[in-house]
Amino acid sequence: MAQRGRKRTMVSKATLVLFVVLGVVAGIRATVRPVIVQGVSMEPTLRDGQRVWVTNAYWLVGPVQRRDLVLIQAPNGDLLIKRVFREGGQAVDWADPGATTVAGRSLVPERTVFVLGDNLANSIDSRDFGAIPVTRVRGKVFLH
Repeated sequence: MAQRGRKRTMVSKATLVLFVVLGVVAGIRATVRPVIVQGVSMEPTLRDGQRVWVTNAYWLVGPVQRRDLVLIQAPNGDLLIKRVFREGGQAVDWADPGATTVAGRSLVPERTVFVLGDNLANSIDSRDFGAIPVTRVRGKVFLH
């Protein structure tokens, strides 16, 4: 009789472990995904066709902050990978083309990020469409 109870306990523990493992796998699949880089706007950091890993599990990789690579949804709906240049409340200095001094300064609105491509000459970014609400940040690149 005692042996039968021990087998049930072992089966129950194995079932519990299986459910925990399945839960962890499902959680990872829901928060981590591969993304293929398209275009040259992030060169030399990222290349066209390169695979990067993105997560929205900020508890795992930390909050989005200056210098992070992020996956954003642009105003036109496109998903883009860009670098956070400034966060809400930080200043962005503007220069006229060809100028050697700052032409103006503006503050990034709270709860938004100002993003740029690393390849400034070939990037559509916040210089074109403005700061992005943090609700449009779809994840943070954590492996490239």
